[in-house]
Amino acid sequence: MNPVNRCIPLCLLSTLVALSGFAEQSRTISGTFPSRVEISIVPPEGTNAWSVEEVLTGEGVSVDLSGEGIFDEENGKAKWGPFLDDAPRVLSYHLTGPAGEVALDGIVSFDGTDEPVDTMDVVILPDPQTNFSGWRYLTLPGELLHTLGAHPLSDVNLDGFNLLQEYAFGLLVPEIQDGPVIIAVPGSSANPPDCNISYYRNRFAEDLVFTLHRHDPVNGWLPLDFESIGIMAEEFALGDTEKVSEVVFAGTPLTEVEGTFLQVQARLVEP
Repeated sequence: MNPVNRCIPLCLLSTLVALSGFAEQSRTISGTFPSRVEISIVPPEGTNAWSVEEVLTGEGVSVDLSGEGIFDEENGKAKWGPFLDDAPRVLSYHLTGPAGEVALDGIVSFDGTDEPVDTMDVVILPDPQTNFSGWRYLTLPGELLHTLGAHPLSDVNLDGFNLLQEYAFGLLVPEIQDGPVIIAVPGSSANPPDCNISYYRNRFAEDLVFTLHRHDPVNGWLPLDFESIGIMAEEFALGDTEKVSEVVFAGTPLTEVEGTFLQVQARLVEP
């Protein structure tokens, strides 16, 4: 037999053995703003070189990649590799940008053979004005996002109000100087007057529910039911900012609230 012909079956057998391993790849997405994307890759056994390319379709997208990757901003591509081994890896990045949809479509190449990274996914980036996660990301310095300073209950600027309160009551607006809640009592103590109770709120925050509470010595904090006595809330934009409004309960009988503690609860909900 011709030595060249005898080599062909052996070379073919070697190729089949090299391709006999199975690759595993998947993409998981967590969080809202920034969204964390993880790509898990298990190359086929015996792979010599492999790389990953993730295409992100969306305007103004910003990507913070894990240490081994680079972001091609001009073409909207996140890239990793080549890796000169067959070791499994989890690649990750944080995704931010203007409100809207961002499509994710990835390719992994094993020794020159391309395969898709899972299926194409779509990430919905929220409007930072209406979403606490987005507001926090744009308000804080980037390095604080991965520290205790990014926790909703952290007081980053040491003004006595935590991040969630700053967002909920619009306390970064210069017009607000005395805190989120105001109780105005006109008239004199000789003739028990009505009072005006009001609080500020971030008027764009779609992920918040506000409730006014009164403290009961026996039952703790209970919602104030002003509607049952005919007191309805009115809302007015504050100054020229239009970012904050004042919610006013006008003409509230002082006997309803006299001698009690009041608080406004701002609760995060899914928009």
